[in-house]
Amino acid sequence: MLLSNHFIHNIIDFIKGKHFLLLINKQQKWELFVQIIRVQERKQIRQIGKCWDTKMLNIQEETTQEYECKFWNMNKNKWQRKIIQIQQAKINDVIEIKYLLDGQILRREEQKDISVKPQVITNLEQIYYLEWLGKYQENFKKVGKWTANWNGKKIKEVGGYYSHEGQKIGIWNDIIINYGQLTQVYEIGEYRDNQKIGLWIITYEDEKIGGGHYNWQSKKEGQWIDLSDHFQNQSQVTYSGKYKNGKKVGRWDTFYKCKDYRPFLQMYYYINKQLKNNPSGGGFYEDQIEGDSIKVGRWIDISEEFSYNQQITLSGEYKKGKKFGKWDIWWRNRNPDWICKLRIYADGSMNDNQFYLRFNKGWKNQQIGGGFYDSEGYGVKIGRWIELSDEFSQNYRVIYGGEYHNGKKVGRWDILTIDYQGYWENLSFQQIGGGSYGEGDDEIKIGEWIEVDDDFDRSRYLFWKGEYKNGKKVAQWTISCMDDKLIEPGGGSYNEGGEGIKVGKWKEIYYWSEEEGPSRQNGEYKNGKRVGRWDIVYPSKQNSLPPKIGGGSYKKQGDGIKIGKWIEQNQNIFLLSPSIIDQGEYSNGIKVGEWGIFYIDDANQLQQIGGGSYDQQSKGLKIGSWIEINEWDQMKQIIQMGVYQNGRKVGQWMEKNLKTNQSHNITNYDI
Repeated sequence: MLLSNHFIHNIIDFIKGKHFLLLINKQQKWELFVQIIRVQERKQIRQIGKCWDTKMLNIQEETTQEYECKFWNMNKNKWQRKIIQIQQAKINDVIEIKYLLDGQILRREEQKDISVKPQVITNLEQIYYLEWLGKYQENFKKVGKWTANWNGKKIKEVGGYYSHEGQKIGIWNDIIINYGQLTQVYEIGEYRDNQKIGLWIITYEDEKIGGGHYNWQSKKEGQWIDLSDHFQNQSQVTYSGKYKNGKKVGRWDTFYKCKDYRPFLQMYYYINKQLKNNPSGGGFYEDQIEGDSIKVGRWIDISEEFSYNQQITLSGEYKKGKKFGKWDIWWRNRNPDWICKLRIYADGSMNDNQFYLRFNKGWKNQQIGGGFYDSEGYGVKIGRWIELSDEFSQNYRVIYGGEYHNGKKVGRWDILTIDYQGYWENLSFQQIGGGSYGEGDDEIKIGEWIEVDDDFDRSRYLFWKGEYKNGKKVAQWTISCMDDKLIEPGGGSYNEGGEGIKVGKWKEIYYWSEEEGPSRQNGEYKNGKRVGRWDIVYPSKQNSLPPKIGGGSYKKQGDGIKIGKWIEQNQNIFLLSPSIIDQGEYSNGIKVGEWGIFYIDDANQLQQIGGGSYDQQSKGLKIGSWIEINEWDQMKQIIQMGVYQNGRKVGQWMEKNLKTNQSHNITNYDI
């Protein structure tokens, strides 16, 4: 029971007062005191109830939030993004959470303990494949041993125990927050009342790659090796340094391992022969009395999406935790022995491995890949800048050039691409798009723009052209290809109200791999949601053959939910090939009944290679015998065969290579 200070003082005043002194009988005094306490307790309970009712009122009706999920496209060797919707609703004292992508409900969960904040997953792979298994108590809190499955298969040795209070306790083998097929990284250590304590080690491919100690307050202490937030097979970056009571202090170094070979090496930013005696990636942290420690002095940072194909580093100085002065951007072109510094000069001259270009007379002595922050130390970009796109890589060499005013883009910004043939001496630069920002401090796009599509690369110059109004797309936008590889342009319209919402008829184009042509999706939008019939046109492998047509329907109510019969691309995010087709039925966004998996052959015909059944209760659970695709490319066509029980693999599962017609790799799953 909680008592406010105000109430306690009132009790004291009452006891001291004349009314209390009139009560001669001690029993009367005690009964009155208890009565007062109970009255206040009931008030507090009612108040807590009101607060909880208000809290739950927020999800009494269905609420939907959009999240941007990043995943690694193995066909394109780069990060890509998908927008998912997460719906929450309170139904019969249970919080139901649904995850939706393109009209399909990928995952549905129920959280029965409504006293805690709903835990949502924003990792796309985990939405598809991760499942935790264990027991709940009558109060709906977890208890006892819990383990994890990935795509129906138990993750070896992963898991641990929960106490009767629903807290993690004892030794756990846990997965990291961004665990996935290319990020099979584990954390091993001890929990006490849900808090990490003592030594924790981080392992990847059965090797220790990081870790350190937690103190009794569950704060990192002493020497540590941390993983980058985007650590995975193609981006094996770690940071080494010291913690003091949970804060980074002193020197921290950055290490990078190049894919499956070479050990972790310190990162250098100078080029060629200058490597030996120059500083590694990283810098210094300075402890603060209040708040987190801050970066100070000279630093070499890595880009957020640093990977084998996107080895981008940034060098400059921090002042009181903020960037200031000149910062340079460096690109290592997949060669571990040298890095290019991108610089711009007006005369077009080149010198060693630094390359230069003529942009226009207004860009004299300004660097490509860099610019200036304010000298006062607020971390605000000022003046001319040349920046690399977030997805800049070996195949996506897109850069932006323009001006900042008080940290906001203003005026004309140009979009360019870098091209070269063989060696850097043959570099060329091409302006491919751009547009204007308003002159205010809100960084709003205005007027006509030409932008590059997410599927733009050096073999496919895809552009969007249209108009912005107050930072939102309006009216007609079209997509086209510079080298006319598209037979017809695509696009559609945004509403004139300026909310940037798609409306009316649209033709959308998707490239799923480097080798295969585009698939097209044609249909109608209503208030930004797909409605009615949508056709999918799959690329023909021979130009003389007509394309294969698929597709299906969305609900007419405008909630973007798939219904009825569909022929669509396979949903395995690691295949992403328009040649693999799923065919079956949706009921309110959930797959039901029999579904077949097909391959579009060279004659443009559908050849069934797999499939199975989903339950008819609209839970989206696989049941009975299934044949699934494991790997599919020019070299290997591997399928898996086995049985599902309530959405989980059971018994023996066998792999078969359709190219060689050989069976191998029998795996036993727990029943």
